[in-house]
Amino acid sequence: MGVRAHGGYGASMPARLARRWPAATLAALVVVAAATVAVAIIRNPGMLDDPHAGVWAALLVGVFSVYGAAAAKALVHAGSPQQATGCAFGVSAGLLWLGEIWTQAPAGLSPGLERTVPAACAVLAALTTVGAGVVGGWMARTRTAAVVTGIWAGLVSGVVMVIGMVAIQTSNVGLLGARGDYQRELARSGMSDMATYLASDAIAASTTHMIINLGLGLIGAVLGSSIVAASTQSPSA
Repeated sequence: MGVRAHGGYGASMPARLARRWPAATLAALVVVAAATVAVAIIRNPGMLDDPHAGVWAALLVGVFSVYGAAAAKALVHAGSPQQATGCAFGVSAGLLWLGEIWTQAPAGLSPGLERTVPAACAVLAALTTVGAGVVGGWMARTRTAAVVTGIWAGLVSGVVMVIGMVAIQTSNVGLLGARGDYQRELARSGMSDMATYLASDAIAASTTHMIINLGLGLIGAVLGSSIVAASTQSPSA
C-alpha cells in the first residue's frame, strides 16, 4: 500500500510502457523480417545452390545479429522520445522504399512512369531517413537526440523494407515472370525458375538495404549532431 501511495509501480507502469513501445515495435519487426526471409528460403530451397549462397548467408546472419542486438538492448533500457520519432521516420521511409519497388513493375505503370516514380520514391526515402537525425537533434537541441533518432530511422526502415520487398516479389511471381526484363534477369542469374530467382533477389536486395538504410540513418545522425553543435557554440568575442 505504501508503494501505491507514493506513486510507485502502479503509477509508473503506463509511463514505462509508453516509453518502451518503440523498442517493442523494432523487436517485433526484426522477428517478422527474419521469419519472412526464413519462409522464403524454405519455400525456395533452390537459391541455396547459388555459388555465392554462403557469402549471402553470412551477411544475412551478421546484419540480423546487429539489428537483433539493437532491439534487445532497447528492450532492457528505458526508452526515449527520440526512439519514437525515429520509429515514425523509419516507417515512413520504409514505405517510400517499398513504393519504389511496387511502382517498378507490380503497379503496372507506363514505361515513363516506371522510371520517374520509383526514382522519386527512392529520393524521398533517402531524404526521410537522413532527415530523421537532423529533425531529432533540432527538436531536442542535443547531439544524443540526433544520433538516437537517426539510428532508429535507419533500423526501422531497414526491417520494413525486408518484410515488404520479400512479400511483394514472392506474391507477384506470375506478373513479374511474364515481363521480358525479369526473364532476362532470370537467364543471367542461372536460377532454375522465376519464383526462386525473385525470392533470392528480394532477400539479397533487402539485406543490402538494411545496411544502406542504417548508413543513411547514421549520416543523418552526424549531420544532426553537427548542426546542434554549431547552433550551441557561443559566438567568439
